[in-house]
Amino acid sequence: MKASTLLSPLAALLLAGCVTARIDYGLGNVRRVQRSSYAAATVSVSEFTDFRYVDKKSVSTHAHKEGVYNKGVSFNPQMSDYREVFRGIPYNPEDSYYIAPDRLYWTPSGPLDSMRDRLSEHLVASGVFRAAAPAGARADYELRLGVRRLLALKGRNPVADGLGFFGISALFSSDEVVSADVEWTLVETRSGKNVASGKVAFRDIARHCNFRAKDKPFRLANAAAKRVGDEIVAALSR
Repeated sequence: MKASTLLSPLAALLLAGCVTARIDYGLGNVRRVQRSSYAAATVSVSEFTDFRYVDKKSVSTHAHKEGVYNKGVSFNPQMSDYREVFRGIPYNPEDSYYIAPDRLYWTPSGPLDSMRDRLSEHLVASGVFRAAAPAGARADYELRLGVRRLLALKGRNPVADGLGFFGISALFSSDEVVSADVEWTLVETRSGKNVASGKVAFRDIARHCNFRAKDKPFRLANAAAKRVGDEIVAALSR
């Protein structure tokens, strides 16, 4: 594997501290569907087509360019999708946010590889499909995916950072912002026919949550990925 395409585990640990930078939300509470037209079939989940940074004036692009795990990133209302992402949080030029940078997921595509793997397991755990085919293997259906946004931000509180050493940073609060846009199409492999498709547009803002630790953006990204899986399952089990 080329060094340019994958950070070494040691380098990633040095950058990420104790963060486990993967999409690895639990599957224990995934809801089992009662009926599925695909229950006897297998599925392969394609790699995400990544549109996250096509818009050079977007919040996602700025976060990707400036984002460092332990540094606050500021955003401004002139960004093309600022209002859609921050939805009513009053603008303050002194505000900054922690993000979960792509580089800390150890692959060039950031969280998308592990999100794809977990989505494959999610589809089987829900009972929508009998099994997920391993990479490169033929399956009855292929789930094709595109992502336009997968953004998780945790408001930074420098005072709480300073007091975190004493274990009392949870007394402080900050905003949490999650925004995801994923499009999907289910294709019957034998015929090449599109049999289902949809979009997941997930937006969530939690005001003045407990601050907790800097790794929270990674947990928020996990929550967004699970929501994407839940909505795809719901659409395919109707």
